[in-house]
Amino acid sequence: TINFAKSEVMVLGYSTEEANSIANRLNCRLGSFPTTYLGMPISDARL
Repeated sequence: TINFAKSEVMVLGYSTEEANSIANRLNCRLGSFPTTYLGMPISDARL
């Protein structure tokens, strides 16, 4: 099962209102870049 309390959705290329709407529909928090995954930095720009 999906743990929505720990889940985030990353939305690129949409307005803030549309991004919030997508996060609400998926029942997730809205994440942002840069972030880390398993201790590794992840960015929308080249590292």
